[in-house]
This record gives sequence, C-alpha cells and structure tokens, in this order.
Amino acid sequence: MEQKIALKEEQVKKLVEAAQNCKKTIDNYEKDILQFKQLCDNKDKQRQQELEKIKGDFEEQTKVFCQTLLQHLRQNQMRKAREEIIKRARELKNCRLVDFE
Repeated sequence: MEQKIALKEEQVKKLVEAAQNCKKTIDNYEKDILQFKQLCDNKDKQRQQELEKIKGDFEEQTKVFCQTLLQHLRQNQMRKAREEIIKRARELKNCRLVDFE
C-alpha cells in the first residue's frame, strides 16, 4: 500500500514538473509572440513613413512640374512645354509616351 502511495506521489511530482515546464514554454512563446508583434508594428511604421516620404516627394515633383509647364505655356513656349511633359512622363514610367508625342 505504501509503495502504491509512494508511486502515486512520484507520478504527481512528475505531472507537476511537466505542468511547470509547459507553463514556462507557454510563457516563452508569449514573449516571442509579443516581440514578433512589436517587430511587425515597427516595420509597419517604417513602411508608413517611407510611403509618406514618397508621397511628399511625388507631390513636390508634381508641383514643380506644373509650375514649369504653366510658365512655358504662359510664355507661349509650346516646344518647351511639350519637352517638359515628355520628360515627366518618362519619370513616371507608367504614362504612355505615345499620348504626348
């Protein structure tokens, strides 16, 4: 009888130890998940900042382009206006040059 009780106590100890190990593993996974989430959030912030910079650069380039084009048109310099449009189309690379030439 005492052997059975001792055996059960040993089994309980092993189960408690296994449960503690599982808890440690889960805690480590939770830390890893939190770190991964923070890393992803940081990457998202970096991408958003990069997109904002690209958007700002594009808006500035478009503003300069429009001002230059308007200046040429006011001075009735159609050849320069046409060259400016073609230059801008090449920069954008998604415009078809056929539309301007």
